[in-house]
Amino acid sequence: MTSATAQKLLGSGKVKLKNCKSERTGNTFDATVFMEVSDDGKTKFSMEFENGGKRK
Repeated sequence: MTSATAQKLLGSGKVKLKNCKSERTGNTFDATVFMEVSDDGKTKFSMEFENGGKRK
């Protein structure tokens, strides 16, 4: 992750990533990473893939 990508994620709570590569399958994909911070300060990340699938 680049510094600019991290800054955007911290600023808006989401960032779109293109051409990510799966180490397991070798396939590439586009996804949006979401970051949420709960009231108790815990951070939760989730991903939404271009094809509509979600992964937590």
